[in-house]
Amino acid sequence: MAGQVHEEVQTIGQLEQKLCDGETLLRRAQMALQVNWFFIGAGLLVMVLLKDAFILVGLLVITISVWRMARGLQLLQEIETSLATLRVQKAERMAALCLASRP
Repeated sequence: MAGQVHEEVQTIGQLEQKLCDGETLLRRAQMALQVNWFFIGAGLLVMVLLKDAFILVGLLVITISVWRMARGLQLLQEIETSLATLRVQKAERMAALCLASRP
């Protein structure tokens, strides 16, 4: 019984570490999405202010930024799904630990 409790505690510790890492990754992905807004704005400014030949440059910057934003949103959704799964696993392990530690 003590071995089972010890294993559950170790597993919970590992899940907490994964949750912490996932939340850090989530914050970084959110920050990257915010940076993409800057590049979209810069592309628009290049198109409006410099005109002529720079319209293509501006369109290219906007296109790449929108593509990166779409990929970033996909990644964000995957991270959030993984975090939700880890939270459920942690709750299950905590419940198992409570049951295993009862006399």
